[in-house]
Amino acid sequence: GFFASMLPVLLVLVATLPLRDPSKQHAFLQLLRSDSRVETILWITLAVTLFAPLTEELLFRVILQGSLQSRVQPAYAVALSAIVFSAIHGWPDSLGLVPLALILGYVFYRRNSYLAVVILHALFNLTNLLMALSES
Repeated sequence: GFFASMLPVLLVLVATLPLRDPSKQHAFLQLLRSDSRVETILWITLAVTLFAPLTEELLFRVILQGSLQSRVQPAYAVALSAIVFSAIHGWPDSLGLVPLALILGYVFYRRNSYLAVVILHALFNLTNLLMALSES
């Protein structure tokens, strides 16, 4: 799931580069640009690799997708939860996150595992954080 998500997300992110405004980057990326102390990096790492995946996967996969799957076909449940997940991340980041969200939804549907999607999400976020740190 992790490797399957990286290429589509990168392609969409590259395609949306003209839409990106550095002043509207995610708050964590803005914080990293302005404060690169070790403590800041550690807190952001903890937030993006533990707190965000645990919270978001509980909300979007377990609760939302799980309840939708009992009412509609799984493909619709995966798609709807992916759209909502992506949308909460704001424009234009939401476009790049659609492939990841669809893969997370598919993995959750096939494995019915909260742990699997949390790990996948955490790896994705860690990879993006490491790329952001290497730019600065």
